[in-house]
Amino acid sequence: MSDTTVVLSKRANFIELVMFFTYAFFAVSWIAGSTLTPQIMKYFQLDSFLSATLISNSVTAAKIIGNFCAAGILTRLLPKKAIGLGSLLILAGSIMAILAPQYWGFVIGRFIMGFGGAVYVVYFSPVVIHYFSPETRPTVNALNSVAYNVGGMLVCVKKFSVNVLT
Repeated sequence: MSDTTVVLSKRANFIELVMFFTYAFFAVSWIAGSTLTPQIMKYFQLDSFLSATLISNSVTAAKIIGNFCAAGILTRLLPKKAIGLGSLLILAGSIMAILAPQYWGFVIGRFIMGFGGAVYVVYFSPVVIHYFSPETRPTVNALNSVAYNVGGMLVCVKKFSVNVLT
């Protein structure tokens, strides 16, 4: 194995680690936001479930729009920068939603996070094809497929442990 192959392998593994945990974090943010609807409604003094539904629908709408925009972004930025943009949008949207002092800031933060998650899913395959050998691609794709479920499981374990301990 040449030195170049080892460096590329380390880089590819690091990129996969970042992609896996970024998408798992997206799942935590999306699912936790949905499970905390009563607390969110109380915090923003919402009395209508229509307002709460808009929060979830903003992520869904962003995922639809993001899927349509993803190919254009990918062709302009190429895989590494595109996946970086997706990561940045997930992080920025999550932070914006967490720190939002007003309801609409929270909804916009959730939309940005959802848009980042949508483009992220589209970029999994091009990044895997670009950085991984044909022999390792099925394993890496399987890891990427399970990342959302790992994030969902973390939310459920956390919620269960909080409910049991209180």
